[in-house]
Amino acid sequence: MHQHYKDILDRIDEPPAWFDDYGVPRYGDFSPRHLGNIYASEAALAEVSCQQCGRMFKVALTEALTGKCLGLGDEIRLRRVEYGDPPNVDCCGAGATMNSVMHRILEYWFRDYEVSMGWQRDPTFEGPVAQHPHDPPDTVAEVIAAVGSGAQSIRVMCTSTRNRYDLAGRITAAIASDGHVLVAYDKRYLVVARRMLDGLVPDMDVGDWKDSRTVTLAEFSRVKEIHPATINGIIVLAGPGPRNEAEQKIWGDVATWFATEADGKAQIELALAHSYCMIANPNLIVDAGLTAQSQ
Repeated sequence: MHQHYKDILDRIDEPPAWFDDYGVPRYGDFSPRHLGNIYASEAALAEVSCQQCGRMFKVALTEALTGKCLGLGDEIRLRRVEYGDPPNVDCCGAGATMNSVMHRILEYWFRDYEVSMGWQRDPTFEGPVAQHPHDPPDTVAEVIAAVGSGAQSIRVMCTSTRNRYDLAGRITAAIASDGHVLVAYDKRYLVVARRMLDGLVPDMDVGDWKDSRTVTLAEFSRVKEIHPATINGIIVLAGPGPRNEAEQKIWGDVATWFATEADGKAQIELALAHSYCMIANPNLIVDAGLTAQSQ
């Protein structure tokens, strides 16, 4: 249940133009720059109604309203996006305590800090939201089955940063149950490379290379220090691309190492649409954006 902002509503005669992701009444035009969640990387203006009386509201959504495994765009695509309780404006007796009904995404915006700080609008996610949700695909099972069938290089095209780190963590843990895994990444991903394994692999089993550890974490600049004979599989977090000539050389050397020294090892690269992929000519490309119903 949202707060009833009586001190604001009573002082302004006109009805709010929209309500932010915390249920606060807003009176100007919607913009993702005016969100209550200033750290949001995804935002949408949606049309919802009170489940009790049917009053319509325009409300803001951010990834703060989603789970940790999927982004806002994922939830919209899967028809699972929700605002929760409607804005509290005393529209009816019980409405403020009931779930709202999602009708339509009016605007969808995103910003990818790896590419640009600016917000960009993507109409792909705009339009009516059907009431029958889709199930997300079991991408982890698909990838592990492909590895078991002999695929040596696989690229997983992920749909959001949350989706990528969720899949990377679970795929790493699945492969680590049968042997040693190398997780290779751009230096900007050091924190997320470790965090994606929280609760999946014991902390003592994750870190720099040791015989006793099942998961080795290595920035691209250190990958060549790892002897391929000591690992069973490789997970690659593709980055947005090298930023200078020195990084270009490092990334080129690593790509060559994957193709030569590590040839014959299971190599799974998790990429986003803008990623600079390191594994050339993968045996299989898996689309993590497919729903279970469309597979």
